[in-house]
Amino acid sequence: FNNKTIAPVGSWSGVYTSIEINRALELGYTFKYIKGVYFNSEIIFKDYVEFYYEIKKNSDKYSSSYTMSKLSLNSLYGKFGTNPYLNQHIIASTGLSLQLIEKNIIVDVLPLSNDKELISFFSNEESEFELHPNFLSSVGVAAAITAGSRVYMSYIKNLEGYTLYYSDTDSIDLDKPLDPKYVGNELGQLKLEHIFQEAVYLAPKMYGGKTDAYEYVKVKGLKNPVSYEDLKTLLKKGSYLTYPNSKWYKNISEGSILIKDEIHTLSITDSKRQLIFDSNNIFVDTKPISL
Repeated sequence: FNNKTIAPVGSWSGVYTSIEINRALELGYTFKYIKGVYFNSEIIFKDYVEFYYEIKKNSDKYSSSYTMSKLSLNSLYGKFGTNPYLNQHIIASTGLSLQLIEKNIIVDVLPLSNDKELISFFSNEESEFELHPNFLSSVGVAAAITAGSRVYMSYIKNLEGYTLYYSDTDSIDLDKPLDPKYVGNELGQLKLEHIFQEAVYLAPKMYGGKTDAYEYVKVKGLKNPVSYEDLKTLLKKGSYLTYPNSKWYKNISEGSILIKDEIHTLSITDSKRQLIFDSNNIFVDTKPISL
């Protein structure tokens, strides 16, 4: 569904790990298995993860050791999820991409100077895929990591006696404090960021709240600050806000980077769940997408 991770109801087909399927069975889901791939299961990278996590935990958030340890942890997972089939690249006269498209899948066409293009592509025919012999990649490892994370979060989302307001990859917003066993500085624990007296959640990575002492607003991709009161106006159906924003563009032909001022538009999105409005057209809740 639009290449997004969603929480639907109904019937659909997809690819899932056994970790997620076992958890879904606990919640009452049923499955018809079409086919599967078996991966050997082992505890891997334990020493690596614990080593870099200790550095990250004991480093100042703005220090180089914090940044490098965080990148070392995140990049390990990301590398194993990399597509092992490498794109091919050629610089050719403008228009060649139209000929290549007959037997290849065009990934990107970047205009260069002097009527030339940088074309990235790979073959339609699986036998012609260029698989690098020393390329280390394992979709099973990357899939298991993300599935395990989603399953862990699902237990917290379904805690009895809590109201869930918002959740992201590694965060959750609830109506009261979690049991202390879930909160701390150890691997797998959550960190208490804010205790809001009032908050609004409008879209993935677009939310805000306030206390007597301060207000906090997060809007991904926007460099200019947004006030909490302005964010609240987006609860009205059909409303939107526009802000000037700077965006970087690279020019490979000239070896330069251009910073352009553009308009960034904020509004409620329904890309992952269906929106619910009250009788006054005020956004009040969401529900799963039905498939």
